[in-house]
Amino acid sequence: MVVCCLPFVSGCKQSECAISENAIDDTIYQNLPFEMPKVQQPVFPAYEVNISKFGAKGDGMTLNTKAINDAIKEVNQRGGGKVIIPEGTWLTGPIELLSNVNLYTERNALILFTGDFEAYPIIPTSFEGLETRRCQSPISARNAENIAITGYGIFDGNGDCWRPVKKEKLTASQWNKLVKSGGVLDESGRIWYPSEGSIKGAMACKNFNVPEGINTDEEWNSIRDWLRPVLLSFIKCKKVLLEGVTFKNSPSWCLHPLSCEDITINNISVSNPWYSQNGDALDLESCNRALIQNSSFDAGDDGICIKSGKDEDGRRRGEPCQNVIIRNNVIRNVGKASIPRADSYVCGAICSFVHLKEYRKIPRGHARLSILNNRISDSPGAGIALCAARDSVISGNIIENTAYGATVPGSRFGFRGLKPIWLIESEGITGKNIVDGKEWNIEVRK
Repeated sequence: MVVCCLPFVSGCKQSECAISENAIDDTIYQNLPFEMPKVQQPVFPAYEVNISKFGAKGDGMTLNTKAINDAIKEVNQRGGGKVIIPEGTWLTGPIELLSNVNLYTERNALILFTGDFEAYPIIPTSFEGLETRRCQSPISARNAENIAITGYGIFDGNGDCWRPVKKEKLTASQWNKLVKSGGVLDESGRIWYPSEGSIKGAMACKNFNVPEGINTDEEWNSIRDWLRPVLLSFIKCKKVLLEGVTFKNSPSWCLHPLSCEDITINNISVSNPWYSQNGDALDLESCNRALIQNSSFDAGDDGICIKSGKDEDGRRRGEPCQNVIIRNNVIRNVGKASIPRADSYVCGAICSFVHLKEYRKIPRGHARLSILNNRISDSPGAGIALCAARDSVISGNIIENTAYGATVPGSRFGFRGLKPIWLIESEGITGKNIVDGKEWNIEVRK
């Protein structure tokens, strides 16, 4: 039985259709300490369709997977334009975005992804830096160009159907209600899983959340419930825009652009519950030319992560994140506060991730990061934590109520305490920030 929620959690004008390169103020590229090409913006024809014309019903009960994807295919085949999701509650399975399509959500549009795991095929993909298999993401695109998700609507990943929950993250009454609702407990009685398949998959994982020793299709299908997808997966896409909408309640990570170019994230909201396992808000991995601005990130795990793969899989890809601007965002209530392994680094509201033992063998750190004028609060980890970053600026950020001086368990690299701004194996970084009302200067020379 699949448990779909925790018991204690309760048409446009033509001028609106076109998104031009002038939508982003070019002054953001001024006074950077490095040269950075402008992030290219998608542009769409005025053609538009409404999903209702393809049989979609916003009643919260009708499954609209085919209707929404048929509308996207229609616009793609016509050379591009806008697919409109109007007001209503639209139950659906996976949505696949195609080139030259702007998926536009009107006010009071709720896109709710089904809790039926069988609706999500098991596919080859990358998760936590490793090549593996997962269930298809609720929203995905691969090798697409000139794509966008815009408007005012909400995309709800129905993550409570998928996620395990740790006892220490809930109150006693919340935990008791969850256990009574069904599901399975591990041997210690401290982790709740939605199903037998979910706990079976967890037991097959030795390296983060990637199962080992699972080979046949039958074996993979037996742990389908464990193969929690990221809510949005864009792989090898170009000219991408996310603007105005809300993404919430993801099965694992919320937003995961991988090996993308020219990606803009502007004025969105990302929200995951405090208890969400692997509930990162944004994981930008191996991307070039990215702008993340004017957005709100409220996550159960890391806030904004800059990544470039892991171990042999990461070295084979050989794609660092570079030319990234993160400005004018609010990041709060993020949950990561430790280093899970001595040779890796993940920690902070805004953080970069490179395995240190691999970085020291083959330099492939992140280059040309600009982290400006963000407000970061209520993080049990560092406010900003960069590992293996270079030629970057961290300035004008306001950091409040983070883990001052917290110890880092199991470290072989001398990490004796977390700082509000924490730089490891990094060089060529400058900036002035305000930490708990006091000036915090940075100057890390090459």
